[in-house]
Amino acid sequence: MTHRSDDTTQDEPASQQDQHDERDSQHTGNRGSNGQGRSRSWMPGEGWSRRQLAVVLVGLLLVSAFAGANVAVAAERTVLSADHVVETMDDRGAFAELTETFRDEVSTEVSVGTAELNLPAGIELVGFGPDDVATKTVSESHVRSETVVNIEQLYVFLYGDVDEIAMTFDLQPVKSAIADGISESVVIDTPVLVGDASDDIETERIAALEEDEESFSDAQLDLPEAEVEELRTEIRSETEAAGHPEALTDALVTLQLTVVDGLTGALTFEAYTAQLEQAESDVKAALGVAAVAGIEDTLVLDAESEALEQSLREVQTPVQLASTLAWVLAGAALVLVGTVQALTDSRSRTVATAGAAVLCASGLSVVVSLVMRQQAPALFSGGASGTAPLLEGFRAAVENMATALVTQAAVLALVGAACVALVVASDRGAFGQFDRATVDGTPEPSSTESASADSDPSEGHSERP
Repeated sequence: MTHRSDDTTQDEPASQQDQHDERDSQHTGNRGSNGQGRSRSWMPGEGWSRRQLAVVLVGLLLVSAFAGANVAVAAERTVLSADHVVETMDDRGAFAELTETFRDEVSTEVSVGTAELNLPAGIELVGFGPDDVATKTVSESHVRSETVVNIEQLYVFLYGDVDEIAMTFDLQPVKSAIADGISESVVIDTPVLVGDASDDIETERIAALEEDEESFSDAQLDLPEAEVEELRTEIRSETEAAGHPEALTDALVTLQLTVVDGLTGALTFEAYTAQLEQAESDVKAALGVAAVAGIEDTLVLDAESEALEQSLREVQTPVQLASTLAWVLAGAALVLVGTVQALTDSRSRTVATAGAAVLCASGLSVVVSLVMRQQAPALFSGGASGTAPLLEGFRAAVENMATALVTQAAVLALVGAACVALVVASDRGAFGQFDRATVDGTPEPSSTESASADSDPSEGHSERP
């Protein structure tokens, strides 16, 4: 009886020690070889499972989603916004530069136009300068308003709201202003004009018609009707032979025939004075119109309009996609984060994965920003000379997008770092037991549970009654 009791007493400690060793083995397996409370199943030394590889793949997709969304948001705020492009052009002085470009072109056209007028004797331009006329008539406000309309039309086309695009510049108000400016500088010496055109009429006699009523009467010519008609025909044919524009030719003929009517008594002094004033005004107006005849009413901003439209059509789809890409990628990122949570069943690992993806996306955005700054000059080079300031405005908008990318990348980096820091602090027990689930759903012991298990070997042992 006594011997049996001794055997039982010796066996019991051995059984308790076996249970304690088994529990330590399980506990060590859960904690992992590094003793930091992480699962050995996540260590790559023994090979990864399909679920672990899936988490890595989802993490890479998360990087792409965050980076893509960042680029799309930056584009929407800058280069894909007509208002931002206009504001950038204002800041860079692009409209002022564009105005100077138009003034130079207008000045050249006016110089050529006035040189081709072949002004007859008795008509000259006094105080006239093509550059001065262009400066006075081509206003920056008009250039800006027309350019803004074209920029808005461009974005309407890019977003697919219209099927055709016509980037034009309305020059009709400019032409009218130039014509008026030239008309004001025209000085007409009617006696010289008519006297030079006809050998039968003295210059002094024509001048006397304008002095007073008595001089008007003394200057009258007593000519047969046949000679008067012959004089009219001669004036008309010689004026038409000068090759002036039709409107100017008609005005010059009317002015000279008015003088003939005054000399032959067909008009009274009052009627002659009024008709002569109107005829001279018509000649001045016709000269102004003839001088700007070479300026188009509507200017096409790019000589290769068909090629320009084709190029714009090629970027329509990317622009329209980018307008919705930010929301799509943001939604995709949420779905991917949920996928990581489903795969790991661990809030800490989900936060850590999302944080790491955001940090990687931040770095990738900076790389994209640097590439954009390098490529921007090449993207908006060339084109017609008149569009150079406009292209400069778009190039500046692309640079602003690159700057916005870096700014947003900095915000992403802070968010990603905060996520990673949260997980690290949680693992060190700063927030208690945040989450200890492994990839296969088996709960990991917290650091307090591990310490309790190591210090209390009798936990879970029943005492012998």
